[in-house]
Amino acid sequence: PAPAKPDPLLPETERLALSGKLPLRRHKLAQEALRFILALGGATKKVVLSWPRVSAAAGREQLPSFYLSRCGEALCAARPGHDQLFRLPGYRYIAALSERGSVMEPVTAAEYDLGCSLSLPPGQRLPYFRALAPVLSSLLSADAARFGRLWSAHDGVFSRRDPGETPLFLPDRTAFSATALEDYARCPYSYFLKRLLKLGSLEEPEELLRITPLTRGRLLHRILEEFYRGAAAEGLLPVRRFPGRCRLLLQRISHEEFAAVPPEERPPYPLLWRLQIRVLEETLQALLTWEIEAEEDYIPVDFEVAFGFSRDGGAPVSLELPSGETVSFRGRIDRVDRSGSAVRVIDYKTGKRRAKDNSLAGGEALQLPIYLLAAAALYGWQKPGDAEAYSYHLSPEGVETVLFSGDSWSQQEELLKEAVEIIYEGIRAGRFFPYPGRNCRYCEYAAICGPDIERNYRLKAADPVLDLFLRLKESSS
Repeated sequence: PAPAKPDPLLPETERLALSGKLPLRRHKLAQEALRFILALGGATKKVVLSWPRVSAAAGREQLPSFYLSRCGEALCAARPGHDQLFRLPGYRYIAALSERGSVMEPVTAAEYDLGCSLSLPPGQRLPYFRALAPVLSSLLSADAARFGRLWSAHDGVFSRRDPGETPLFLPDRTAFSATALEDYARCPYSYFLKRLLKLGSLEEPEELLRITPLTRGRLLHRILEEFYRGAAAEGLLPVRRFPGRCRLLLQRISHEEFAAVPPEERPPYPLLWRLQIRVLEETLQALLTWEIEAEEDYIPVDFEVAFGFSRDGGAPVSLELPSGETVSFRGRIDRVDRSGSAVRVIDYKTGKRRAKDNSLAGGEALQLPIYLLAAAALYGWQKPGDAEAYSYHLSPEGVETVLFSGDSWSQQEELLKEAVEIIYEGIRAGRFFPYPGRNCRYCEYAAICGPDIERNYRLKAADPVLDLFLRLKESSS
């Protein structure tokens, strides 16, 4: 039997939480062994064991199950190798025959049904199988839709509801985070699985030995906020004026925050924990070194600035689209710096830089312009012309930046409106088709899409459902 693979929709942790209502996948081998023993024990006269010599799917030699070699051990007092199976009592070699010939003496129920269907006229064969298994009808319909030329509900493309009804796929109060819109622009199907079905990612064994990305991100943001608040309170800003004292302050705050991480959020081995916090500390010090060497007069003044959350009192931020619809945004700006009348909005990232300066990247880089829009609402500007937004991509090697400037905001705002409208309309209409590409390499749901996703996409690439989305992606080239 094949080894039990994790279920991407219902992993073992979810099955355990159901208290036995669903079997664990790792128990599958024990269940199969029990069924095999029961089948052997149920025979009253004779047992016939058969196995294919060649894999029908791969077209190469296939080794028999270890159940067969264990039976051979019971019969011959020694376990035969796969090249010695001909020594088993009653061994019989059956040559491969034509399709019709292979079912003349059926061994299994499936072979019997295949033989019966081949004796029928071609037009009656499918109804014969539908009558045998009613569920086959829906399976065949789903299969035909998946491998057809048009996107369907089986691919994640759902029909529109009545325009008067409440949109099914929009979030409550129609307030989007910038990262949610970027998720749709990267892959609508991934957005559907993550944002609407709320599917978590499969935990790989090696991931249990690392700090989770969520814990790492929260820790980094908390340390930087405490550091800059403390530096401001001690009169150490801008950091280039007192580099030595700033380094010591950042080191002290880092160690305090590392010590406060609860044991359940740490890797299970102390050495791994020490190695990973060393990388984090090097990342933090690399940011401080970069800011000291920049020799700029910007001073951090606000941190974790919320917008669009009614409970936090954050300013409402919205964008009127060309269609007349209004889309609201919510989020949290990591840091706001000032130098005279100039304002800089900063977002921290721990991943590699992928976007270009002043680019929407086909809808995949909306966070910075939306943060500029939010800053204008928060600080009472008419337009964010004097502001600039940066994402700082942090690593132990240093800092890489992506800039989105407010200088040409009127033109950039029109591009932003067009991108947001395409994404908003796609979500509202329920168009969640997969979009395979470079992002598949890092996707949490690759196991759900399977290896044929690119072939299926090319098969349906001419469907007009894709037109607006492809226009969005082409705008980045």
